[in-house]
Amino acid sequence: ISSPHTALFVWSALIIFVFLFTLLLFVRHMQKTFGLNNTQKCVILWVAFFGTLRYFLTIVGQGQTDAFAALLLVLFFLNYLKKRYLLCGILFAVLLQFKLFFLPLLVYFFMKKEFKLILSSVLAALFLALSPAIILGLPKTLFLTKSWFEILNMSVPSQLLNFKNQSIPYGLFILLSKISIIKNISCAQSVIYVTSTALSLLSYIGIFLAMGRDQKSNKEIPYLEFSLLLIASLIFSPISWEAYYVSLIIPLGITVWFILNAQSKKLLWTLVAFYFLLVWSIGTDFTKVFVFLKNTRFINISIGTVFLVAAMLLAFGKHSNSNEKISGKVQPQNQI
Repeated sequence: ISSPHTALFVWSALIIFVFLFTLLLFVRHMQKTFGLNNTQKCVILWVAFFGTLRYFLTIVGQGQTDAFAALLLVLFFLNYLKKRYLLCGILFAVLLQFKLFFLPLLVYFFMKKEFKLILSSVLAALFLALSPAIILGLPKTLFLTKSWFEILNMSVPSQLLNFKNQSIPYGLFILLSKISIIKNISCAQSVIYVTSTALSLLSYIGIFLAMGRDQKSNKEIPYLEFSLLLIASLIFSPISWEAYYVSLIIPLGITVWFILNAQSKKLLWTLVAFYFLLVWSIGTDFTKVFVFLKNTRFINISIGTVFLVAAMLLAFGKHSNSNEKISGKVQPQNQI
């Protein structure tokens, strides 16, 4: 493509197509799996669309690749449900080419003893890393790989304290930095890295212990499990830009499904409303009219995502309880 304007148009059109295809692919999968009627499908589709629209607009405006990462995550999850671990490993390796911060997820798969997936990921990652050697030769390929790591070692630490960082470890450090003892710490980056590692490991252990039971008896558990893993990867990463959160398509979709099947919905929709409020209203360009909010170090998207997690877990609990009550009513009739 000779014209920069044409290239920009093609790239933007491709991003839009990938985002919409990812959204429709996951909602269609949910429709087949859970037997959604047209109303349920529309509600899930539109909430997931508007719940990720801000990130999508950011991606289009900045030409980011996060829409491709979202597609790879959905494809990975759909194949993970079918236990296609070799293909999952390849998809995960490709995902890491776009977003390296998902790498710690391998720790969780190690906890689940998904060794075939891990081995496939490692081999596929090595293949992708060394494949340029076919054209460039091994020495140049190794030099480029070394240069890439050097760039990462410079760029990532330099952006850890960027006020647009949505990472919870970053937010905690900024909050605690007002304490005199922590304020004098010179290695702020190290504190954020340690906090990120600790929170990620604790979340993985918590998810593993909570989701390890009743996986076969409840087909919704894997959706909840993967949603929590995805959210943990986003909010506990040392650096978490707003464009990353376009991958919330999966958590938003399953949260709405749980809410639609819960008996009491008012509190659940209120929590989702807080998610939208924090994502769309606070910490955006709209707040520039307020002087005290300019350049505010406020992790509004991560906090909004925490409200989404609360809605998801509460809705799942209410949904499970309602199913138990229904099954409890049906069982005596069958016995009679």
